[in-house]
Amino acid sequence: MKIHLLVAALLATIISSGTSAASTGGVNNANTEQSNEDPLGLRQLPQDESFAACILIMDDNHRLIEWLAYHYHTMPLRRVIVMIDPRSKTSPLPVLNRWEKYMKMDLWSDNDLFTVEELKDRADKEMIKNHRSRQRAFNVKCLTTLKEEGAKWTLMTDVDEYTRINPRALDSSEGIYQTDIAPMQLSEPGSILKMLNKGVDLNDERLHAQEWKACIPVSRVQLSGTESSDEEVNNKFPKELEPTILAKDFDTFRWRYSGVDTITAKDGVLPGKTFIDVSSIPDSEMWRLIGDPHRPIDKLCKGGNVWLNTNETMFVADHILGTLESYSLRDDSRFFDRVLTWQQRKEVGGLTDLHDELRPWLSGFIDTMGIGESRRLLANVGQLQAQTHALPRCSINFFGLPRSFKSMALPSIVKNILLPNARYNCDIVVHYYNMQFDEGGRFNRGGEIDADAVQALKEVSKVIAANAGKSPPSVIIKSETKEEFEEKYGDLVKKYKTAKDVDTGKPKYFPWKETSYSVKTNVIDNIAMQWNSIQSAWQLMEEHSKVHGFEYERVAFFRTDSFYALPVDIFQVDKDTFDYNNRYAVIPAFARYPVNDRMMYGPYEAVKIWATERFQRIDHYIESSEIKGYGMHQERYIANGILPAIREETGYEVVENIDICFYRTRAADSVMITDCSDPIGGSARGIQEIDQVQLVQNLVRRDCLEFPTGDRFVELRCDNSSMTEAQRRLKIGGGPSYEPTSGPTPAPTPVPTPAPTPAPTPKVTPAPTPEPTPESTP
Repeated sequence: MKIHLLVAALLATIISSGTSAASTGGVNNANTEQSNEDPLGLRQLPQDESFAACILIMDDNHRLIEWLAYHYHTMPLRRVIVMIDPRSKTSPLPVLNRWEKYMKMDLWSDNDLFTVEELKDRADKEMIKNHRSRQRAFNVKCLTTLKEEGAKWTLMTDVDEYTRINPRALDSSEGIYQTDIAPMQLSEPGSILKMLNKGVDLNDERLHAQEWKACIPVSRVQLSGTESSDEEVNNKFPKELEPTILAKDFDTFRWRYSGVDTITAKDGVLPGKTFIDVSSIPDSEMWRLIGDPHRPIDKLCKGGNVWLNTNETMFVADHILGTLESYSLRDDSRFFDRVLTWQQRKEVGGLTDLHDELRPWLSGFIDTMGIGESRRLLANVGQLQAQTHALPRCSINFFGLPRSFKSMALPSIVKNILLPNARYNCDIVVHYYNMQFDEGGRFNRGGEIDADAVQALKEVSKVIAANAGKSPPSVIIKSETKEEFEEKYGDLVKKYKTAKDVDTGKPKYFPWKETSYSVKTNVIDNIAMQWNSIQSAWQLMEEHSKVHGFEYERVAFFRTDSFYALPVDIFQVDKDTFDYNNRYAVIPAFARYPVNDRMMYGPYEAVKIWATERFQRIDHYIESSEIKGYGMHQERYIANGILPAIREETGYEVVENIDICFYRTRAADSVMITDCSDPIGGSARGIQEIDQVQLVQNLVRRDCLEFPTGDRFVELRCDNSSMTEAQRRLKIGGGPSYEPTSGPTPAPTPVPTPAPTPAPTPKVTPAPTPEPTPESTP
């Protein structure tokens, strides 16, 4: 009964005060307002100096990311109206919100197009008819809206089509050669509109602009699903985006071969798309809008101009087929036909016609936006927003001595680990030490431990799964006493404590060269106990997977004695980047002495080395180290022994996530509140702008007070005895002259905050040797 009450109290607190819907940012819909922020001055272009677009999407986020960036740079696109298909399983809002500073956007649904009666009528119609009528209705209303706003040129293509200047228009041997226009590269911002505005004579019959010069046809080129070599795909790719963003993630780099799509083509020609100058259409002729995606305006975009070859138009749109996964992602009205025609479409054209005209845009985009902003805007480009069942099977593992677990650690674990990862339905594995008292040590007063409070995770996980609409995950929990540990590793620990280096005569394993380690403490015991707990959790996970006949692909390890201040998504590499393709192992970016050794998540093979091979690799590591005296120094061992092994033996990169922050908990209901903002070890992003004391108090639902424990660290105590002690010091004057406060944690010195670069650090390179804070507890 106590566990059930605890679960109810935790969830009531967290759900009511801590979880809210994701921000919808600056995209206009019923719940949002448009942001006016435009720091680079790139959004407020005159409407005759920019493009607008009307796009209908369905589960296209992986393409939308690149499409927006490409057309923002090349058109330049500054106004977008998006219509989402009601059957979409994913929302485009997270992608659209990235652009709130640079483009004005609206997100529409069926309710914006149809009356209640029309919606009821549509429910009785077949899917294909609904799609076509929705598309036409959307195009009509979108163009009407843009004309009322005063827009000029409007792009009428899909998000699998990339518009470019036709090189034939710049070739003197071609029939559509433009004599008065200098060649333009897609690397130049706004190159397409410059082509229109600087020298193009819309009266030229070769351009097919027709009446009022309001409709410019755009022919299409079908790119096949034929792959190129890595070297060919990587050609001209900006290397500064790697490793989190790769050339093969971009449709504009990966797909190069073209041919005739006999399924949709007529006499070898695909139906084209258009640029519409809505400002040129007389109000009296707006009734001619018909919404056809190939000829949106009757009379102005004549039927014969739908079927134009690439030697007849000044602009071309490359139509992307993509991979089988992206091709089959949409469950729309044409899915059945796509299944039957995939192989034929994939092989159109063979290996003859090559197209690399799109590549220059990306380097120009980076030059304009800067590498940091480019990474943010392009995060997750090309990665399918997979549904839960398609993601790697995952396990969230906890280890160690559960100090203040029920009062301090558990609320934060529920809010910032279990809830953010509920959609992945990961299993939960726990190995902990069943000890009743913590003797304490440096920065640790010690105290009683309610180790069995860990069992609450069983009930918590059921409630969270039900809230997420998932079946309860497997929860495997195993305890171990100190006596059981000593029976397994007593002899080995003794060896670690007594062995001498043959060259120096000093301890071989004890890190004597690190002055903050004291031989009077149980440093070696605690290190070995931590290694054993991590390894034991892994073994429990392995046994469970073998019994049930499956394999885990994504694995995370967290301490039981930590207060998790910020949400941790085990697929998140950075604030805007999610590793659904399971490419990277991730560690925190704070407490770098020279790296953070306190947690990791990532691919199975990478995390396996981190979790299970510390004992077996330590001797070789010490013997091969050029610098003697650091022995089992945890952070150095991880940085110089374990992480290099992960990279070299598995091929996975290890990156640091600057948005992770958690505090070590102590047995007497306290946390080390400055863990994420140490000026020597590094800070989590933005942590200095957060009232960290208030953050803890809100979650544990009690008042807490700060107590300095040295020059750099502050312990936040949330127990009654500390409150009494603080009152005594303030009233009587005893103790050090420090006045605790409930405000933001004061930093002893200004803390350097890493630049807000959305992409993770490509490599975890050990920093110059700072004064470390030894983690000497299991």
